[in-house]
Amino acid sequence: NVLLGGPLRAIARFFFYRVHVTGINITKEHIERARKYNDACGLKNYSLVHGDFNAIPAKDNHYDAIYDFEATLHSTDRLKTFKEIN
Repeated sequence: NVLLGGPLRAIARFFFYRVHVTGINITKEHIERARKYNDACGLKNYSLVHGDFNAIPAKDNHYDAIYDFEATLHSTDRLKTFKEIN
């Protein structure tokens, strides 16, 4: 998930705020900027995690679904990435 900003907000709104959406990003500045925009929009059902999608800091099967939006294309080891998010 790599979701942080607009895609995260869109999913949260699409499900009428009945879901909790978690975004992960390796860049702290992106997380800070996303938190600013998400909070300004009044979004409450989200969390942001500083981490690497090749080593997601959560137990296996913690998430019900994974949605990748323009992130895994930056992976230097796609096999490892897709094993991690699968």
